[in-house]
Formats: sequence, structure tokens, C-alpha cells
Amino acid sequence: MTWEDYYDKFYDWSRSTQIKHLSSVGKLGPKDEVAEIMMEFAFDRQDIANRVARRAIGERIQFTAEDIMNFKLCIDDELLDQLAIQSANKFSKEDLDELLGLIDDDAMKQIYQLKGSESTFYFDSDEEEKKLDNIDEVLERAKQPTGFFSKLALAFGIGYGVKQGISSVNERKAFRYRIGDHVRVKYRGQEGTIIDINGDLYMVSLSDGGYVDSFYENQIERAW
Repeated sequence: MTWEDYYDKFYDWSRSTQIKHLSSVGKLGPKDEVAEIMMEFAFDRQDIANRVARRAIGERIQFTAEDIMNFKLCIDDELLDQLAIQSANKFSKEDLDELLGLIDDDAMKQIYQLKGSESTFYFDSDEEEKKLDNIDEVLERAKQPTGFFSKLALAFGIGYGVKQGISSVNERKAFRYRIGDHVRVKYRGQEGTIIDINGDLYMVSLSDGGYVDSFYENQIERAW
């Protein structure tokens, strides 16, 4: 079975059929679709999300830093680290800042080595801004409970979009969409209207299918 066939029929199948046909897929598809399917399985079958992650590693699929952050707590940490390392050349300096604290220290060192980063790092304490000379100092500072970063992301940035409904340890971000907004499901092209918001999930009444489904913010876009 091709990935295209699998992806097109995925939401029409039961969970058991989705899992059954996964093993017959010859090669995974575009990284956005692979990330979506991985997150779909993470909600109730993390073992299958791990299986998809292993295949993505084997096929050298590269993800964005946002994808990696979304995968936190959805797949095993060892797999998350491997996906981050093989995706290193896609990361900007800002991406590296945001990954601090989510990725294992040794994996972060490998990522910086692959990037050939010679950046100078800073953090803001209550009294002054201090320079950190190397990645080891950055990683050590990220573990401390005070004196966090203004130019580095918070070490606790685990999660927007985490499939198990885990909220950010900071304040909840403002919702992008409201009840009544007309939206489109990015990867399926279906359109519908938001009828409720439950935690981080938007409940959408899909106009073409006549049913209601739930989506995370990064899975939908405004239709008009």
C-alpha cells in the first residue's frame, strides 16, 4: 500500500484497521502527514506512535522544531532525541533555544556540533546579563530553578499541541480561533465550523461529512 492511499483512507478506518494497514505501507510520506498520523496515534496508542517514529528515523525524515516539541511526551524520549538529531539542519538559532530542556543534553550537544554553532549565549539574571561561553554552561543553566533566559527559551517549554492534553507550564496561550469561525482541516481539505472548545481541542462540525471531529490548533486554518 502506498502512503497516499493509507493517508487518504486513515480517518475512514477504525483504530484497529489503521494499525493493521500501517505495516503494509511501503514508505512513509511527507513529514507533515507523518507528524499528523504520529500525533493521532499518540493519544491512545503511544506504542504505535513509537513505531511510526522508528520508521521515520529509518527513512531519515526531517521534522521542524515545532514538530519535535509537539512530539514531547507523545513518543519515547530516546526516539525524540534521534528525530531531533537527524533534523538538526532544519533548526534555526531560535529553534535551538526552544529545544533546550526538551532534548537530552548529549543529544543537544550533537545537534550543536552538527550545526557547527559558534554562537555566544546569554542569560538574564535579576541583576545583570551574563555571557555563557559554551553549550555545557547553557545546559547547566537550563536546569536551575531561577535566573532563566530572556534570549533563550524557557527550559520547561514542553508543550503546545501535546496530544495528551498537557498544558504549558506557563500561562495558557490565547486561542487563535473562536466558536463560529469557519475553518479548514489542513491535511484533509475538509471545511467546517467550530462549535465548541474543549481544553486545547477545537470541536468542528464538518460540512462535507455531516459529523463532528476534534482538532488541535496546528491542524486547522481559517477558511475565510
